[in-house]
Amino acid sequence: PAPLICRRYNFLGFRWMQAMIFAIQEVNNRTDLLPNVTLGWELFDTCNTHARAVTQALNVVDSINKQPKSMKLRCYHQLICISALIGPTASDKSIIVSNILSVFDIPQISYGATSRLLSDKNVFSSFLRTIPNDDEQATAMVDLLLHHNWTWVGAVAGDDDYGRPGISRFKEEAAKRGICVEYTAYSMSPDLLYQTAHEIKNYNATVFVTFISATHLVPLARHLRDQNVTDKVWIASEAWATSDSVLFIFAADVFSGTLGIATRGGDMPGFRSFLEGEFWEKTFQCSCPPSICQLSEHDSDLSTHNEYNASSAYLGWTDLEKSYNVYLAVYVVASALHNISTCVEGEGLLKVLNNLTTWQLLAYIKEVNFYPPGHDYQFNFNENGDPNASYKLVSWVPQLNAQGDVTIAFVHVGNYSCMAKPKWSMNDSAIYWRSENKEIPESVCNGDCPPGYYTIQLQSACCFKCVECPTGEYSTSTNSPICLACNRTFRADDNRTGCIPKYEEYIRWGDAFGITFSVLSAVGIIITIFTAGSFIKMRGTPLVKATNRELSFLLFFSVACCFLTPLLYVGKPQDWNCKGRTVSFSLSFTFCIAAILVKTLRVLTAFEARIPVTYKKWLGEHVQVFVVMVVSLVQVVLSVAWLVVEPPNVVVTESKVAVVVECNVGNVVIMGFVYGYLCLLALTAFVFAFRARKLPENFNEAKFITFSMLIFFIVWLSFIPAYLSTNSTNSTAVSCIAILASTFSLLACIFFPKLYVLYVTPQRNTVEVNSLLLN
Repeated sequence: PAPLICRRYNFLGFRWMQAMIFAIQEVNNRTDLLPNVTLGWELFDTCNTHARAVTQALNVVDSINKQPKSMKLRCYHQLICISALIGPTASDKSIIVSNILSVFDIPQISYGATSRLLSDKNVFSSFLRTIPNDDEQATAMVDLLLHHNWTWVGAVAGDDDYGRPGISRFKEEAAKRGICVEYTAYSMSPDLLYQTAHEIKNYNATVFVTFISATHLVPLARHLRDQNVTDKVWIASEAWATSDSVLFIFAADVFSGTLGIATRGGDMPGFRSFLEGEFWEKTFQCSCPPSICQLSEHDSDLSTHNEYNASSAYLGWTDLEKSYNVYLAVYVVASALHNISTCVEGEGLLKVLNNLTTWQLLAYIKEVNFYPPGHDYQFNFNENGDPNASYKLVSWVPQLNAQGDVTIAFVHVGNYSCMAKPKWSMNDSAIYWRSENKEIPESVCNGDCPPGYYTIQLQSACCFKCVECPTGEYSTSTNSPICLACNRTFRADDNRTGCIPKYEEYIRWGDAFGITFSVLSAVGIIITIFTAGSFIKMRGTPLVKATNRELSFLLFFSVACCFLTPLLYVGKPQDWNCKGRTVSFSLSFTFCIAAILVKTLRVLTAFEARIPVTYKKWLGEHVQVFVVMVVSLVQVVLSVAWLVVEPPNVVVTESKVAVVVECNVGNVVIMGFVYGYLCLLALTAFVFAFRARKLPENFNEAKFITFSMLIFFIVWLSFIPAYLSTNSTNSTAVSCIAILASTFSLLACIFFPKLYVLYVTPQRNTVEVNSLLLN
């Protein structure tokens, strides 16, 4: 097989190595930490491959096993060698190495491996790290999404031991807290990159969460750039939150506006000048002049600065967080060794310190608790070998450099700490948004349902359909899952966002119906009064004398009562007007039709030769009035029985939008007799009038009575289906229309022909014309 050799120079790896050397030299120069002890190091390069990582792990084990017993650690002897490994960076390589080292209890401290799998101490018993694990990073990502109300997102992950567990933990936490992942893509073969980029472009999600290394992201980013995918907001995991390799190639095109979750570094005074000196010396075989190095040292802070540019792939200062984690790892080992060197026999963590082995050193490392140089917090590990999670949020802000090119500035806009409440502290105004209006972009499955609507859940938990609340129900909140019913006497307002008192449904005086019926009733009464006045004024004329004055005025009174009846239908129904309207309708029409019946009978008998004169005298004026009274008395008895047995009264019916106030009919059987008797009188009058229709021209009153009864029947036969097919208010209006129509027809057919003679053709109003009728 081909030899395992490293083919590409890794500047970041070089910088992490320099951070380790810098920290070791700093420890060796201190007098308060491991005095009289010199630390050394040996380098093992994994070349970022699995096979090389296995080889180097075996080399570490072999080198430790070859150490003579005289070189084993003793807490009361001068320390000669150490047995701890710092690294590797990547999670998948760390898992491979830890599987080997854990067998021998060799301490391993990673500065970049964040996979949640490594927290399992049953498998990776000797593994620790100075970087938080991905469980807390996933929680931080979910908190970040909820802070910006992003509930519909996509995900991109590496197909490795870093990406898959990380994105899996994120999706678990997101599902618990109401966030849905529309689409998940894993680092794939080159043949699928174009399709994946196309799918990302076309999905609805605006925000994409990533758990992927820069190495795996770069090939996909090329296709994203080629397809002009520039409208997405990327949430970068710590693996590429401040990555140079992504930054210099794609940032301005694809990743402007990215929010990166980076591990929080710390101050390492002197590291910048140390690194520049080492880099220049190794690269160009020259050294950095002290004046320049000292100047650059004080030029800016390294990893605590709020904003710093990435202008060079080699001399940029954009990824110092892992360098600081390397720095911390060295101090972890040094602190553990210091605790061993200062322990007293029989005290501390280990009571038997002879021939101190790697597992004993591991026990001390797990219990370290120290203040990193220049900081006021204590560093320690939890039971899983993880530190307390602490991140910073960086916004990728585009800006122009001195050459006029677009570069990216990492702006520190927030901090996350698992120990704080709330965990995120954020400067929202400092975040760069790529949208045209520079407002926070939306990333939801669909827009909010406003008040007045409720949501119907679709297949995805984050997608729903907005449906207007049913009639009579309301909702007051956005995205309400249900609509609420108002109290019995209330209804939902027009927008269905609250309750208002229900509208009481009846014909009001100010309504169109109320005004119309009032005006028509008034007009009818005025016409009736005018007609009665005309009869009084011209009472001496033959036409008026030919008419039974008592009967005529009884008819005028009945017609006036008919015109007044609709007014009892207007206004809020009460028990008194419920009773009054039915009694007024039945009695006024009964008197009216009874009077017409008697008049018809009087006209018919006047020209009937077969009737003896003696019988005709019985139909005199007073007798006619008496007959009307007797005929109407039956209706009076029925009406009184109706009011006594079961009278009409007010009924309140509640619908979803209104309270319907109406009158019921009371006893249906008696009501049937009342209306049946009225119909019988009308039918009798019609029959008699029809028989008298061929009288001489001057005595054709029976013909007009026939018309009036015919119109009466047409109106009330039309009334029945119209009444049954309408609601309460409209049915009341139909009743009023029928009453007014039939009353106007009676008034017009009975009296208008006489008014015509009195005022238009007075020459016909003579004794000769009316002599037969007078006899």
